[in-house]
Amino acid sequence: MPPPTTEPEPESPTTEPEPPPITEPEPPTTEPEPPPITEPEPEPPVTEPEPPTVTPPLVDGAALFEMECTVCHSEGRSGADLQWSSLEEEEEIVLVIANGRDGTFMRPWKDLLTAEEIKAVAAYVKSLQQG
Repeated sequence: MPPPTTEPEPESPTTEPEPPPITEPEPPTTEPEPPPITEPEPEPPVTEPEPPTVTPPLVDGAALFEMECTVCHSEGRSGADLQWSSLEEEEEIVLVIANGRDGTFMRPWKDLLTAEEIKAVAAYVKSLQQG
């Protein structure tokens, strides 16, 4: 027998292994768990809004006097000439403006003017006596 001949084996082409076939994922077999039930957050307490901080304008006693008092207390009118008033203290003037004067045309202003307005007019009247 003849000696075996060794022939080189044919070279096989080098190939990369084939990737596995793509398959669809299988649907889950169980239902997803619902999220845990939590208590709702408590509502914040209802509070009243803060009132705006507004500084009221200062009362202009001279302007109020001009608007309300000169009808009687001006030259040639029936009201007293306030430059020569016998009322010396501002508190007395406040009382007369607020309560009026019995037996005269001086009416009470306490229902028409605020306490602050009456004090402003009284301060103006006092300044007339000094001027």
